[in-house]
Amino acid sequence: YIIKSRLLDILEKVQLPQSGIIGSKQACLSMLLLKLLGGERLCHIDMYNQEPGFGIFAGLNVLPKPTYISTYSCGCTEEQLMELQQKIIKNFKDKYPANYSSEYINLDFHSIPHFGDESEMEKVWCGAKNKTMKGANTIFAQDSKSSAILYTRSDILRKEESVEVKKFISYWKEIKGEVEDTLVFDYRFSNY
Repeated sequence: YIIKSRLLDILEKVQLPQSGIIGSKQACLSMLLLKLLGGERLCHIDMYNQEPGFGIFAGLNVLPKPTYISTYSCGCTEEQLMELQQKIIKNFKDKYPANYSSEYINLDFHSIPHFGDESEMEKVWCGAKNKTMKGANTIFAQDSKSSAILYTRSDILRKEESVEVKKFISYWKEIKGEVEDTLVFDYRFSNY
């Protein structure tokens, strides 16, 4: 499935960071493997790094250490991640059009609370806790029919929230060429 979906070709085209030993493709395959195994957090990769077969899947002799895999995204720019997301979604939309055929797209913010004492993060509304807390604000766009994720973006500042609709529309135009879908979101999503 990974070969058929051309995921490896996409990873080669997007210039993600790599170390002298671990290439970007190996790092991404290591993270994908962890998710396929049901790992909830990247730091749990050390539970599997003694299994040589898992390392071979990623093109390595063993899986990377938890510190490397947990901090990998810190070396990625937002442009790199958006390019990767765009290429993957465009490819999947062409290969599996049924998953991207709804006339409605659901847009919503999701807050990820941060519990550190000295957090420098903004206070954001955390719906799960029903209160304002320090945390990261993320946006998700989802096909309402298949529930396929179409777009994600993280670390959105409160002052930037209102322009996220425009950013999604620009992104979706790059993929589809036009936006005919109905965007569904609550009144707090944008002030436009």
